Amino acid sequence: MGGVKSLLVGLGRATVEADPVGYEVCIDEETWRSVDEARRRECQLAIQELLDVGVEGWPQRARRLCVSVTEQGCVMSWRDADGRDVHPALVVPRDVLAPHVQAYVDVIRAMERAEEGHGSARLEALDMAKKLAHDDGARALAQCITDSALPLESCRKLFSLLFVLLVDTTRLHGHRGHRPVRG
Repeated sequence: MGGVKSLLVGLGRATVEADPVGYEVCIDEETWRSVDEARRRECQLAIQELLDVGVEGWPQRARRLCVSVTEQGCVMSWRDADGRDVHPALVVPRDVLAPHVQAYVDVIRAMERAEEGHGSARLEALDMAKKLAHDDGARALAQCITDSALPLESCRKLFSLLFVLLVDTTRLHGHRGHRPVRG
């Protein structure tokens, strides 16, 4: 599916790529105000990556995914081009995400503490553990939103977005991407 890929965050909107259909990801204003400028940039990168993998599995007629963080967890709702809900809001409880978020943070911190060189086997093993923790988080997310039929890659990118909303990633070096495989 093609579409206008845009960031719709708080009061601002930035178009990323044009096409006639139009898809957006938005963060509610209260959540957006709760993060500083550096974290907003992290959110924008995560949204860009989510839109880049496409909207396969979004509910029919959905053009906008709205995300908010509440005391209960992360709330996602899909809306049409006119802003009407096309799917009941989904709440991913914090206690479902928490162990996966913590595992991901723990691996990243272990990578930060590692004193090995760039091509070390230990860093490669930690990077693989990071990928596995990310995939586990994506699968847990997919289990909470089973009726949306999002493919795993979309769930991975959605987990990344929720991660940067829940964790101050500006203090975590190495949370973005993975190390190149030695060859």
